[in-house]
Amino acid sequence: MPDRPPLEVPDPVTVHQPDAADRIVSAVTAHGIARVRGVATEHALLRVAHWLGTVEHHPDSGPTGVTTLRPSPAAAQPGRAGFTAEALPPHTDRASVAQPPMLLVLACQRPARRGGATVLVDGRAPAGRPPRTVSGGTAHPVQPRRGVLRRRQRLQRPGVHRRAPRDPGDPVEHRPALTTLPLARPWHATLGHLISEHTHTVLLGAGDGLVVHNRWWLHGRREFRGDRVPWRILVNPHPH
Repeated sequence: MPDRPPLEVPDPVTVHQPDAADRIVSAVTAHGIARVRGVATEHALLRVAHWLGTVEHHPDSGPTGVTTLRPSPAAAQPGRAGFTAEALPPHTDRASVAQPPMLLVLACQRPARRGGATVLVDGRAPAGRPPRTVSGGTAHPVQPRRGVLRRRQRLQRPGVHRRAPRDPGDPVEHRPALTTLPLARPWHATLGHLISEHTHTVLLGAGDGLVVHNRWWLHGRREFRGDRVPWRILVNPHPH
Protein backbone atom coordinates (compact mmCIF):
# COMPACT_ATOMS: atom_id res chain seq x y z
CA MET A 1 0.00 0.00 0.00
CA PRO A 2 1.44 3.45 -0.92
CA ASP A 3 2.49 5.85 1.79
CA ARG A 4 -0.31 8.09 2.99
CA PRO A 5 0.17 11.78 3.79
CA PRO A 6 0.31 12.49 7.52
CA LEU A 7 -2.89 13.64 9.19
CA GLU A 8 -2.00 17.25 9.96
CA VAL A 9 -4.00 17.89 13.10
CA PRO A 10 -2.84 19.00 16.58
CA ASP A 11 -1.72 16.52 19.21
CA PRO A 12 -4.52 14.68 21.02
CA VAL A 13 -6.42 16.68 23.63
CA THR A 14 -6.75 15.03 27.04
CA VAL A 15 -10.41 15.52 27.88
CA HIS A 16 -9.71 16.10 31.60
CA GLN A 17 -7.65 19.23 30.94
CA PRO A 18 -9.31 22.56 31.87
CA ASP A 19 -8.94 23.95 28.33
CA ALA A 20 -10.00 20.76 26.57
CA ALA A 21 -13.25 22.16 25.14
CA ASP A 22 -11.55 25.22 23.63
CA ARG A 23 -8.74 23.12 22.14
CA ILE A 24 -11.18 20.69 20.56
CA VAL A 25 -13.19 23.53 19.01
CA SER A 26 -10.00 25.15 17.71
CA ALA A 27 -8.84 21.92 16.07
CA VAL A 28 -12.20 21.24 14.42
CA THR A 29 -12.39 24.84 13.25
CA ALA A 30 -8.98 24.69 11.58
CA HIS A 31 -8.77 21.09 10.41
CA GLY A 32 -12.22 19.52 10.59
CA ILE A 33 -10.85 16.95 13.05
CA ALA A 34 -9.75 16.89 16.69
CA ARG A 35 -8.02 13.93 18.31
CA VAL A 36 -8.87 13.25 21.96
CA ARG A 37 -7.73 10.84 24.64
CA GLY A 38 -8.73 9.85 28.15
CA VAL A 39 -12.30 8.92 27.14
CA ALA A 40 -12.70 5.91 29.41
CA THR A 41 -16.50 5.80 29.68
CA GLU A 42 -19.67 6.64 27.74
CA HIS A 43 -20.26 9.42 30.26
CA ALA A 44 -16.90 11.00 29.38
CA LEU A 45 -17.79 10.89 25.67
CA LEU A 46 -21.19 12.44 26.37
CA ARG A 47 -19.49 15.24 28.26
CA VAL A 48 -17.38 16.02 25.18
CA ALA A 49 -20.50 15.92 22.99
CA HIS A 50 -22.37 18.32 25.29
CA TRP A 51 -19.45 20.76 25.18
CA LEU A 52 -19.91 20.95 21.43
CA GLY A 53 -23.66 21.05 20.94
CA THR A 54 -26.90 19.09 20.99
CA VAL A 55 -26.84 15.31 20.75
CA GLU A 56 -28.74 14.02 17.72
CA HIS A 57 -30.22 10.57 18.19
CA HIS A 58 -29.49 7.91 15.59
CA PRO A 59 -31.94 5.06 14.86
CA ASP A 60 -29.37 2.68 16.39
CA SER A 61 -28.43 4.80 19.43
CA GLY A 62 -29.49 4.23 23.01
CA PRO A 63 -31.54 6.62 25.17
CA THR A 64 -28.57 8.98 25.74
CA GLY A 65 -27.68 9.16 22.04
CA VAL A 66 -24.65 6.85 22.30
CA THR A 67 -24.36 4.07 19.72
CA THR A 68 -22.16 1.09 20.60
CA LEU A 69 -20.72 -0.30 17.37
CA ARG A 70 -19.82 -3.91 17.97
CA PRO A 71 -20.35 -6.95 15.72
CA SER A 72 -23.82 -8.44 15.94
CA PRO A 73 -25.29 -11.60 14.35
CA ALA A 74 -28.30 -9.49 13.33
CA ALA A 75 -26.13 -7.17 11.20
CA ALA A 76 -26.07 -9.33 8.06
CA GLN A 77 -28.30 -6.99 6.05
CA PRO A 78 -27.79 -3.87 3.90
CA GLY A 79 -26.83 -0.72 5.75
CA ARG A 80 -25.58 -2.57 8.82
CA ALA A 81 -21.87 -2.90 7.99
CA GLY A 82 -21.00 -0.80 11.05
CA PHE A 83 -22.18 -3.69 13.22
CA THR A 84 -19.87 -6.24 11.59
CA ALA A 85 -16.10 -6.82 11.58
CA GLU A 86 -15.93 -6.09 7.84
CA ALA A 87 -14.41 -3.01 6.26
CA LEU A 88 -16.72 0.00 6.31
CA PRO A 89 -16.37 2.26 3.23
CA PRO A 90 -15.81 5.98 3.86
CA HIS A 91 -19.14 7.77 4.15
CA THR A 92 -21.06 10.67 5.64
CA ASP A 93 -23.17 9.64 8.63
CA ARG A 94 -26.91 10.07 8.03
CA ALA A 95 -26.31 11.18 4.42
CA SER A 96 -29.87 10.13 3.60
CA VAL A 97 -31.38 13.03 5.56
CA ALA A 98 -31.62 16.63 4.31
CA GLN A 99 -29.28 18.00 6.99
CA PRO A 100 -26.82 15.37 8.26
CA PRO A 101 -25.51 16.05 11.78
CA MET A 102 -22.53 18.37 11.71
CA LEU A 103 -20.20 16.49 14.08
CA LEU A 104 -19.29 12.89 14.78
CA VAL A 105 -17.85 12.19 18.25
CA LEU A 106 -16.15 8.80 18.40
CA ALA A 107 -14.15 6.95 21.05
CA CYS A 108 -12.71 3.47 21.38
CA GLN A 109 -13.62 1.50 24.49
CA ARG A 110 -11.71 -1.58 23.36
CA PRO A 111 -9.41 -1.84 20.30
CA ALA A 112 -9.40 -4.82 17.96
CA ARG A 113 -6.87 -7.59 18.31
CA ARG A 114 -5.83 -6.87 14.71
CA GLY A 115 -6.91 -4.22 12.22
CA GLY A 116 -9.85 -1.87 12.71
CA ALA A 117 -8.07 1.39 11.88
CA THR A 118 -10.35 4.38 11.33
CA VAL A 119 -10.27 5.62 7.72
CA LEU A 120 -10.60 9.37 7.08
CA VAL A 121 -11.00 11.03 3.68
CA ASP A 122 -10.66 14.80 3.33
CA GLY A 123 -13.77 15.58 1.27
CA ARG A 124 -12.74 19.16 0.60
CA ALA A 125 -9.13 18.68 -0.47
CA PRO A 126 -10.01 17.50 -4.02
CA ALA A 127 -11.92 20.75 -4.63
CA GLY A 128 -8.68 22.74 -4.52
CA ARG A 129 -6.82 20.65 -7.10
CA PRO A 130 -5.82 22.16 -10.48
CA PRO A 131 -7.96 21.41 -13.54
CA ARG A 132 -7.50 18.06 -15.24
CA THR A 133 -8.62 16.64 -18.56
CA VAL A 134 -10.57 13.40 -18.42
CA SER A 135 -11.99 11.63 -21.49
CA GLY A 136 -11.88 14.81 -23.53
CA GLY A 137 -13.43 17.03 -20.87
CA THR A 138 -11.76 19.66 -18.71
CA ALA A 139 -12.41 19.86 -14.98
CA HIS A 140 -12.94 23.41 -13.78
CA PRO A 141 -10.86 24.49 -10.78
CA VAL A 142 -12.87 25.37 -7.69
CA GLN A 143 -12.00 26.67 -4.28
CA PRO A 144 -12.98 24.90 -1.06
CA ARG A 145 -14.89 26.88 1.52
CA ARG A 146 -13.00 27.99 4.60
CA GLY A 147 -13.82 29.23 8.07
CA VAL A 148 -16.18 26.40 8.84
CA LEU A 149 -16.41 26.93 12.58
CA ARG A 150 -15.78 29.91 14.82
CA ARG A 151 -14.82 29.71 18.47
CA ARG A 152 -16.45 31.91 21.10
CA GLN A 153 -17.88 30.63 24.35
CA ARG A 154 -19.68 27.89 22.47
CA LEU A 155 -19.16 26.09 19.20
CA GLN A 156 -21.01 28.11 16.60
CA ARG A 157 -23.16 26.62 13.88
CA PRO A 158 -21.15 26.91 10.65
CA GLY A 159 -22.34 29.21 7.91
CA VAL A 160 -22.46 26.30 5.49
CA HIS A 161 -25.78 25.30 3.99
CA ARG A 162 -26.68 22.29 1.90
CA ARG A 163 -27.00 23.46 -1.68
CA ALA A 164 -27.59 21.95 -5.10
CA PRO A 165 -25.41 18.90 -5.85
CA ARG A 166 -23.66 20.80 -8.66
CA ASP A 167 -22.26 23.43 -6.28
CA PRO A 168 -18.48 23.00 -6.70
CA GLY A 169 -17.79 24.25 -3.17
CA ASP A 170 -19.56 21.33 -1.57
CA PRO A 171 -17.36 18.55 -0.15
CA VAL A 172 -17.34 15.16 -1.76
CA GLU A 173 -19.89 12.69 -0.40
CA HIS A 174 -19.01 9.09 -1.20
CA ARG A 175 -22.11 7.47 -2.66
CA PRO A 176 -21.01 4.43 -4.69
CA ALA A 177 -24.32 4.22 -6.59
CA LEU A 178 -23.57 7.53 -8.33
CA THR A 179 -20.61 5.99 -10.15
CA THR A 180 -23.02 3.89 -12.22
CA LEU A 181 -24.64 6.97 -13.80
CA PRO A 182 -23.46 7.58 -17.39
CA LEU A 183 -22.39 11.17 -16.67
CA ALA A 184 -20.27 10.01 -13.72
CA ARG A 185 -18.32 7.29 -15.50
CA PRO A 186 -15.68 9.55 -17.13
CA TRP A 187 -14.85 10.96 -13.68
CA HIS A 188 -14.81 7.69 -11.76
CA ALA A 189 -11.07 7.01 -12.08
CA THR A 190 -10.10 10.62 -11.33
CA LEU A 191 -12.38 10.85 -8.32
CA GLY A 192 -11.07 7.54 -7.01
CA HIS A 193 -7.49 8.75 -7.41
CA LEU A 194 -8.19 12.01 -5.58
CA ILE A 195 -9.94 10.19 -2.75
CA SER A 196 -6.97 7.82 -2.44
CA GLU A 197 -4.53 10.76 -2.28
CA HIS A 198 -6.44 12.30 0.62
CA THR A 199 -7.12 9.15 2.63
CA HIS A 200 -5.62 8.80 6.11
CA THR A 201 -5.83 6.07 8.73
CA VAL A 202 -5.82 6.43 12.51
CA LEU A 203 -5.49 3.45 14.86
CA LEU A 204 -7.35 4.25 18.06
CA GLY A 205 -6.30 2.68 21.36
CA ALA A 206 -8.47 2.29 24.44
CA GLY A 207 -9.74 5.73 25.50
CA ASP A 208 -8.67 7.41 22.23
CA GLY A 209 -11.21 9.27 20.15
CA LEU A 210 -11.97 11.70 17.36
CA VAL A 211 -14.28 14.66 16.81
CA VAL A 212 -14.93 14.77 13.06
CA HIS A 213 -16.76 17.35 10.95
CA ASN A 214 -19.28 15.02 9.33
CA ARG A 215 -19.84 17.25 6.28
CA TRP A 216 -16.13 17.79 5.65
CA TRP A 217 -14.49 14.44 6.31
CA LEU A 218 -15.74 11.02 5.26
CA HIS A 219 -15.03 8.25 7.73
CA GLY A 220 -14.87 4.48 7.55
CA ARG A 221 -13.04 1.52 9.04
CA ARG A 222 -10.66 -1.26 8.06
CA GLU A 223 -11.75 -4.82 8.70
CA PHE A 224 -10.67 -6.26 12.04
CA ARG A 225 -10.38 -9.32 14.24
CA GLY A 226 -11.27 -9.40 17.92
CA ASP A 227 -13.86 -7.70 20.10
CA ARG A 228 -13.48 -4.08 18.97
CA VAL A 229 -15.94 -1.77 20.75
CA PRO A 230 -16.25 1.92 19.80
CA TRP A 231 -18.87 4.46 20.88
CA ARG A 232 -20.38 7.04 18.55
CA ILE A 233 -22.41 10.21 19.15
CA LEU A 234 -23.82 12.58 16.51
CA VAL A 235 -23.91 16.27 17.42
CA ASN A 236 -25.18 19.54 15.97
CA PRO A 237 -23.34 22.66 17.21
CA HIS A 238 -24.93 25.10 19.61
CA PRO A 239 -26.83 27.91 17.82
CA HIS A 240 -25.46 31.43 17.84
